[in-house]
Amino acid sequence: MAKEQMLGGQARAVPRILGDYHTHTNNSDGHDTVETMVRAAAERGLSEIAITDHGPGKLIGRISPKKYSMVKALAEKTGIENNIKVYFGIEANVTGTNGQIDVKCEDLCSTAGKGAGNSAKDKTDKDKPDTTSQNSEQTGGGCIDILLCGIHRTVMPANISSFFTFFLPNWFWSLIGWTPRGRVIKNTEVIKRVISNNNIAIWTHPNRYFRLDVVEAAKVCAERGTLIELNGKRISFRPIDFERMLSVGAKFIIGSDAHRAGRVAEVGRVWDFLSLCDYKDEDIVNLNGLFHRGTPMQIPSISDKPETYKPEPKPEANQMPKQTENQPETNPKNKKELKKQNREIKKNLKKEKKQQKEQIKNKK
Repeated sequence: MAKEQMLGGQARAVPRILGDYHTHTNNSDGHDTVETMVRAAAERGLSEIAITDHGPGKLIGRISPKKYSMVKALAEKTGIENNIKVYFGIEANVTGTNGQIDVKCEDLCSTAGKGAGNSAKDKTDKDKPDTTSQNSEQTGGGCIDILLCGIHRTVMPANISSFFTFFLPNWFWSLIGWTPRGRVIKNTEVIKRVISNNNIAIWTHPNRYFRLDVVEAAKVCAERGTLIELNGKRISFRPIDFERMLSVGAKFIIGSDAHRAGRVAEVGRVWDFLSLCDYKDEDIVNLNGLFHRGTPMQIPSISDKPETYKPEPKPEANQMPKQTENQPETNPKNKKELKKQNREIKKNLKKEKKQQKEQIKNKK
């Protein structure tokens, strides 16, 4: 019998993820090889895994674009051997205030972020020569199946302006442990541009390093079909923020952010967080299911209002509003009469109170 846990305000069977889409290897800042991470995922009963090392803009622990094709080929081979579907991905870094990231558009494959990975079942496709990998060994072009993106502190800025207006102020406020509202608004605008300008499948660990308005950013994620990560290491927003993001149409995905094989699919903190939230299983795409990119939310425009809608005409300056039959007249005479009536009522109440007190004294 499946164990039960209080999730979303009600008792449910403890869920499980069938795919882990945020992992790191020793090609960036992880500790284990690609083969070890893929085997660990297969041993834990996962159906899918994404190898998503840090992009080349990170100052410490990054993967070079020259390795993209090699790592992808190795991941594919290990996936076939262990009968598990493997995605090759990159966790890109935000590098500029105008939406810049450290991954180029030409590095994405044509199906990036649409749920197309390297399946162990499609062995017939593996028999064909991989001309894309041969042509892109030096550039990494067209290799990335799934693009993640998040804010990290140790990143090479895209330009000097981004260093002084984005990274330097946020480094300072992160040391203080508090971020002013004006800075939060600016950070939110940066991440909104990043999501709008790039084909990002998953926004990783929101709010972890630089503070922003996650609900406002979630609106853009809903429009673009970008999934928001529930990170297995730390969730840096409140349960009420999670519910508000759901209310604007955002979808979520659970990722372990594993840097070791032993941490693959370890997301216990996510279950603890969800026990405080109100949600539906379909709000989290890999909760008892597999990765697919969120469907962009269709927001009705002003022209979608029904034809019967007509705004009430504004009265002219010299025209007094008409009184309805049920609406009492509000002329000065009526106001004076009402005041007199109120005074008389108050006087009568005072008299009654005095009489009651006198009666009580007489009884004593």
